Amino acid sequence: MTTARPWNDRQARSARRWTLGAVALSLVVAAVLFLVPVYASATPSGTVGRRAVDLVGGRVLLFLVPVVLSVLPLLVAGALRRASTLAAAILLGAFCLITLPSIGIFLIPSTVCLLVAFTRLLAR
Repeated sequence: MTTARPWNDRQARSARRWTLGAVALSLVVAAVLFLVPVYASATPSGTVGRRAVDLVGGRVLLFLVPVVLSVLPLLVAGALRRASTLAAAILLGAFCLITLPSIGIFLIPSTVCLLVAFTRLLAR
């Protein structure tokens, strides 16, 4: 007969909170890229700020990839949650490395949150 350790539920809740933190951080980055001017150009009438959405055009859905990767572990229950959290952390880390010169630097905190969530699930 095995007895459940009392910290199992705390670890699972902690992992869920860290995953929600990763989702929130990814959403903030996406919202900032959609709304805040990140590029300025000089014109004869003054300086004009442009949003990242204006610069990338049709590739705007790429800003939502980190959000989708962060949400992935929340959609899976049971034994697959640990594997999906690790997969999401690895994929988000790869996305960070690929896009490091532009938006990747802003997504590093989301990746760290997913890695912490994974370590919390390992302790279960």
